[in-house]
Amino acid sequence: LMPLSGWVMSVAAGHDPSWFGGMVVCLPIDASKPLAQTAHSVHFWVGWLLLAIIVLHVGAVGLHGLSARGVIWRMLPQRRLKRTVKGL
Repeated sequence: LMPLSGWVMSVAAGHDPSWFGGMVVCLPIDASKPLAQTAHSVHFWVGWLLLAIIVLHVGAVGLHGLSARGVIWRMLPQRRLKRTVKGL
């Protein structure tokens, strides 16, 4: 949703976005200020939502890392590798 809203926002604002400075990618829509503003709002709020989800995820990782059950240590691949090597 984030890239799509940014793409619509750019095209509706009258700018043709290009990929890597070469290939111009346009949409079959006319320049429209209301559409550009709506796409900008969607782009803005989806960006904040994505940031909030990342922060919550990192916070949950930290919380589980501090728990006494050792959830983080059990998920690490080195731990599994040691267990597998001992089993051989």
